[in-house]
Amino acid sequence: MDYAVPQGDNSIANPTITVGHGFLDDCEDDADWNIYTEGGIQNPSLTVLHDDYFMLEGACQDLAGELLRYTKTLSTQLPTATYTHFVARYKTSHASNGLGARIEVVYSDATTQSLLDTSGTPQFSIYWKAVSGTLATGKTITHIRIYADDYPNTVNSGTYQVYYDFILICKKCLSFPQQTGPISIMFPPFYARTPLVTRVGTHSQWMGADDTEIHLSGNMDTSDAWKDLNSTVGGYVYQLGHEGNSDPWQWFTSDLCKMKVTLDRPTLRQDPNVPAQLGYDLMLHEYRRSSGSNEEYYERFGLV
Repeated sequence: MDYAVPQGDNSIANPTITVGHGFLDDCEDDADWNIYTEGGIQNPSLTVLHDDYFMLEGACQDLAGELLRYTKTLSTQLPTATYTHFVARYKTSHASNGLGARIEVVYSDATTQSLLDTSGTPQFSIYWKAVSGTLATGKTITHIRIYADDYPNTVNSGTYQVYYDFILICKKCLSFPQQTGPISIMFPPFYARTPLVTRVGTHSQWMGADDTEIHLSGNMDTSDAWKDLNSTVGGYVYQLGHEGNSDPWQWFTSDLCKMKVTLDRPTLRQDPNVPAQLGYDLMLHEYRRSSGSNEEYYERFGLV
């Protein structure tokens, strides 16, 4: 099915990046996800597509509510005092009236929080859509749930799909302030100059091919405030340098692109003329598991 390419807007947003993964499911392995169905949904299934994302599928046949749900129990429970933010990415086969997406976290006190909207209503988007926000304070996360849920409940025919790219819970979605240098994105060449076959790349396709790079830089505080490592950009860049090797990727957003990235030498620099002023330089590399032929360019770069 062909869709019109959506148009952007003229707003300008600070670039952001996730810091400190507490939980990540990149939706490339369906192990430990336990199925539950309700309302007589037919032929429910979870399939991993292109070694990259989940497809939940089911057929509606009942005027009452129907849903397909998969639950994962966290091996380590996460306190929201430390892991305060979430990011998730999904899309649906239909724009409305079918099986919609829902994601919930379950807390140790048996309460839940919807991550896609505040009401828990199934959400629809025919393009990949990333949603981020903050978690309830003073809670402990024990489970994650993903759904293919009918909306409205009177839908009683048709087979529908809901897709999930990842669910991430992290310490922070860091917004970079006081940007002074431009953000640039450099696309890879179509014809790669293939090095030795032992090269370790950031994606599993096209061994030897280069990847898309994003560069950004800027200044931070002009006082010693950056040394408050628990709450400032300087502290979080230190965390990225320290923890980045243990995280498979970070989620990056800007006006130019929104995508999974790996970090190449995150850098802090000190101005010799203004010693209290710190600057940052980041070089990011696109992280992909599947071929670019499996999504449109505007989905790949998060332009929708």
